[in-house]
Amino acid sequence: MKKIVIIGAALAALTNTANAQFAIENNSKMGAKVESVSETTKRFSLDFSSDAEVGGSVQIKGLYARAYDDAGESVSVDQNRGKCESLNGNGNPLVLGEVPAIVSAYGTQKPVVGFIGVDNMDKAFGMFPGSAYKNVELAVVFSLRGCNMESGVKFDLVTADAGTTGGKNSYKLLVGIDTRNDLGVNDYEALEKASSADNTDKWFVFDNIYTSGEKGDRKTIDLMQLINKNATDLSYKTVYLFLYTTGASAAIEDGKYDPVVCFDNLSFTYGQPTWLSPEITAVDQNYNYNDSVPVDVEINTSKEFKFRVKSKNRGGTLVFRCNADKLPQQSIRWDFPETGAIKANDGNGNYTVDVAYSHSPSEGTGSQVIMTVPAPEAGSLADDDLEVTLLYKAPKRVIARPGVDKVEVDNGIRYFMTVLARTVEAGTGIQDMENEQQATVCVENGILKILDASTPADIYSLSGSKIMTVSSEQIADGITLNQGFYLVRVNDSAYKVVMP
Repeated sequence: MKKIVIIGAALAALTNTANAQFAIENNSKMGAKVESVSETTKRFSLDFSSDAEVGGSVQIKGLYARAYDDAGESVSVDQNRGKCESLNGNGNPLVLGEVPAIVSAYGTQKPVVGFIGVDNMDKAFGMFPGSAYKNVELAVVFSLRGCNMESGVKFDLVTADAGTTGGKNSYKLLVGIDTRNDLGVNDYEALEKASSADNTDKWFVFDNIYTSGEKGDRKTIDLMQLINKNATDLSYKTVYLFLYTTGASAAIEDGKYDPVVCFDNLSFTYGQPTWLSPEITAVDQNYNYNDSVPVDVEINTSKEFKFRVKSKNRGGTLVFRCNADKLPQQSIRWDFPETGAIKANDGNGNYTVDVAYSHSPSEGTGSQVIMTVPAPEAGSLADDDLEVTLLYKAPKRVIARPGVDKVEVDNGIRYFMTVLARTVEAGTGIQDMENEQQATVCVENGILKILDASTPADIYSLSGSKIMTVSSEQIADGITLNQGFYLVRVNDSAYKVVMP
């Protein structure tokens, strides 16, 4: 008879980690949509046609705009004029009408940033430069984390207004793949000097990518064709698009302004990795597991806990993170072993195959220890069926309240689990199966039996919902449960049971 006793760990909530890029998700305030193309393929489109009221602002990451004076100093845009001056935080673009309406509402002296009307309901992201400034920089930044790219990225450059100086603007495009080349603060000198001589396999500069025209004139850029990459080369990458102009050659007079060119209609198709166990369906989802039944561990000891993950179609790295050091000094600690912490299923239900991973140890109090399983070869996808070891380090004294720490699991679709445990005096905790426990938990052919139970057995789902209570007599004879993970409390002890 096969004995399966896995002492429970608990999983719960964590707040989202801020990113510098906008998310690949539906967002009607910025005109972003995710649509299903097929069972496995989605299409993302961003047209900036916000449903917010004209004149209102949209708090969003990943959009950036600056103007520079003749001396190359950046000109700060007021918050109420759509300030977007950080690649690391929220911008404040405004929802705007067409340029004549902008001039009427805001005047021509200072820049205004936002979703600018091009034609009727069509809007695009850009900057009205004002009558004093000709050098303009725009940037769009987006993360393709969790995106197995199936098509290249396309976007438009569109003339929202031809301006009133009578001149035309020529634009330089700078593209970074997982690099912004130190742009994003005060970039005038770097933008002026940037050329194709700076190009690497991640950084690309294109002069004269677009020349402003009449209102509504646009050019569609196929990014993959432009930088000579395959769509899969962008999987799990962050993309930086910088657009820069030194303005029209015609001098600007009071009340006049240069052409206004914007980003518009960014789109691509992609697939995503899928979590099979646990069944995670959204990025940064919280997975609650045994959060009402803390694990007992004897003081001044270390103990291993194991959990399993199963996913398909992973195109990037698989990352596990937890905190190895926490304050106060006597608090509970969680860690990952440096070797042997990740085992793959051998095909027969045994997790015995060593999986290669890199290990980054904690670098001080409160820092994280990280395990990273490498990404598969470019253009291929990996399926994972793994057992992961988490190491609990108990302090030298009993902690009255259960300790909680976060474990982050990320295959491109990241989720968080909270591990709940408590320290107990020696001899009072749950013993290992090798020791003589009062109850013996056995699983065979989909049948769960508990022998020597002196109390009824309470059976819970991983979310903490009680499924049933079974008498000691009935559980000794055995009950049938569906395949999956369960929590069982019997004889004042807690177990996590795996039904194969």
